Amino acid sequence: FNEEEHAIFLISFGESAANSSFLERSILAIRRRGDFDGPVAVLTDAPGVRYEGLFDENVAIVRPKEVDTQMKFHFDVVRYKRFKTLLLDYLDLVPAFNNVKWVYYMDLDILMARPFVNLISGLDRTYHYQHSTSSSNLFFFRSCSKNYYANSGFFIMNRNTSRPCLKLWQDELESNSDRYMDQYSLNRVFRNIENEERVRRRVSSCHLHVMEHENYLAFVKTNEDMIDMMKTPENYPSLIHPFNSAVGDLDVDLYEEFVAGVVGLTEVEKRETNLAS
Repeated sequence: FNEEEHAIFLISFGESAANSSFLERSILAIRRRGDFDGPVAVLTDAPGVRYEGLFDENVAIVRPKEVDTQMKFHFDVVRYKRFKTLLLDYLDLVPAFNNVKWVYYMDLDILMARPFVNLISGLDRTYHYQHSTSSSNLFFFRSCSKNYYANSGFFIMNRNTSRPCLKLWQDELESNSDRYMDQYSLNRVFRNIENEERVRRRVSSCHLHVMEHENYLAFVKTNEDMIDMMKTPENYPSLIHPFNSAVGDLDVDLYEEFVAGVVGLTEVEKRETNLAS
């Protein structure tokens, strides 16, 4: 496992993200629980001083281009989500990461709870994503909703070949700018590919793959989910994702205790930071 060939990409946009500790917590979990010291790229519009001196030298802060930030969408959040489709272009702006071959996008609220090498080696054994280099591929986890093929909170890209798939997703996002969820546009890409291959009997230039959650990914939807996980921390999945629509219903104190345990916060960190909130 050559860490220099694998990079995690995070996106932190908007005032609320800049005022939170989500990014610091995410990177701490990657370094501490994920035991990964390799490249981490952060695309952010936060003021330059916001993250100055907070991270190690293998964390690159990348600034968005003005042409991308000025695009107009019905929902502002869609402008931010569009950056998911541009990550490989922005990675090229970091010369220090020229050796990176595989890129893993991860939503800011996802917590890495187990060694990163176990996650990627397990996924490669099952889905052979590191051997899918002859055409354009993207790898996603299955959506919790029956209405969508995949969840877009974590996905895997090949730096050299995934751009055609990302461009298809980008085009759908821009054509459906009145839709709040980027998964709607991703769904359309899935359906277009199915139509091309099944109806028109053509081999698509892009292949989208759906990975099962197994012990790689778990969603936190209820207080009971947190309580159950806290009973057996040795059985944490690789990635833990608070379910967006359920966060407001979770007990705040329990959630902070849960997050502190997953990230492995010390008593001093619990007392003197807001990393668990």
